[in-house]
Amino acid sequence: ISANSRFIAEAYLMVGLHYASQEKFAESVVNLTYANEADPKLANVYVALADVKMTEISPGVAGVATYIQKRDSVLAEAVQLADTALTINPNLTSAYLTKAKALFFSDKIQESIAVLNSGKNVVQNDITLGVNEKKTLKGIIDTTIITYSQSLTVN
Repeated sequence: ISANSRFIAEAYLMVGLHYASQEKFAESVVNLTYANEADPKLANVYVALADVKMTEISPGVAGVATYIQKRDSVLAEAVQLADTALTINPNLTSAYLTKAKALFFSDKIQESIAVLNSGKNVVQNDITLGVNEKKTLKGIIDTTIITYSQSLTVN
């Protein structure tokens, strides 16, 4: 991949994220797909695609009927996209969080918590992160683990 391809992919990624923030999900997916085509090794694109696709079908956005109809296939795809991101970059914390969210909403809560714990271990051992970054990321992961664990006691 040339530097130019990476630049193009990152530009499409930014445009895709912009559209997602405006809830223009179809446009977001198109741009994220272009980013993936420009540089299939840009792990953040896979995470962004997974997040956009999950948000796009959420009951508050698409309605309950659409959510029920598309839930299983979209969540399975989100897990697959997060796994691809982790294959490319096993230190990508956002991929662990996205995969865990998809598993959680697939009612695979224990598996989701295990993924979060793996992400927490990655953060702990990541020498590229500063102390404050580690503390912030571990706090996010710990809070998510607590939230997901509480749903086990409710069910």
